[in-house]
Amino acid sequence: MVNYILIGVYMVLTVSGVILFKLGVEKEPLVSISIGMSSFKISFISILGLLSYVCSFLMYMFLISKFDLTYIVPVTTGVISVATFILAVLIFKETLTLSKIAGSILILLGVAIINFKK
Repeated sequence: MVNYILIGVYMVLTVSGVILFKLGVEKEPLVSISIGMSSFKISFISILGLLSYVCSFLMYMFLISKFDLTYIVPVTTGVISVATFILAVLIFKETLTLSKIAGSILILLGVAIINFKK
């Protein structure tokens, strides 16, 4: 049971890392770095996103040692993709199309099929 809670925590940290990075780009940067034609803005919220990502990476290393790769990778990737899509629509007002909804439903169906016991 504890391993499944850790999967949930991993997914929350990963999704929050992406969302915080995107939010951080929209805020006043603490540091702005320009390299050639590229520039990077680093805000406090971006740093929180980075910390979320580092923690999620460490948890992922633990999870892949406890679960089969054929289970943990598709399940976490699928749920993270759909959760990120939903939050992007809610927080950033990104476009919601029928094809995106259908794709998300197919991803969740795939995750459900993977979880069916033989």
